[in-house]
Amino acid sequence: MNLKLILLIVCGVFWSITYIAVAKKGLKDKTYAMPFLALSLNFSWEVYNTIQGYLFAGFHISTKINIVWTLLDMLILYSYFKYGNKELKKEKQFFYLYSISILLLSFCLQHYIGYKLGLIQGAVYSGFWINLLMSILFIRMFYKRSNLEGQSLLIASAKCIGTLAITILVGVLGINRLGGKIDSIMYIGFITFIIDFYYVYLVGKALNTKN
Repeated sequence: MNLKLILLIVCGVFWSITYIAVAKKGLKDKTYAMPFLALSLNFSWEVYNTIQGYLFAGFHISTKINIVWTLLDMLILYSYFKYGNKELKKEKQFFYLYSISILLLSFCLQHYIGYKLGLIQGAVYSGFWINLLMSILFIRMFYKRSNLEGQSLLIASAKCIGTLAITILVGVLGINRLGGKIDSIMYIGFITFIIDFYYVYLVGKALNTKN
């Protein structure tokens, strides 16, 4: 088994752990455990690239991983629609209209990126930018809430490891080399990893203070 395949599996496993932990924590705490904008963009990325990946390469390991992620994200979406308005405190009709609109716009954006950049480059670029946005929004959620509802050290740590694995795989080892050189993906990935590591620190510190 070569290093690239190992890193792909590590990425798949730890992001799956992240999604499972997010879904469980959200249902347990009766809240959403992933910021909705990040969730919407992430869900659209997974659905789009699962379909396009299957049409392009069949049941490749990356397509199988995307299928798992899509199913897990559906659980997270369920927890958002079930409990999300408890925190947002909008009228029910507005909450659903707002949420569905964001989802539709996310799919349109993902399709546009895929059309402009192609399947592989579109998936890589949008995936890394979505991951960066998700990391920033997790920290925003941490400071916005006065407690650790919807947040856990497992979520923070698993996402951090998953980010590091895909950054090394794509940015360092060069799955996304353009013209024989590493492009900005490596830098986006490592910035995201640093933010993720800081989020691990914040959650760990909050848990120690609580105990």
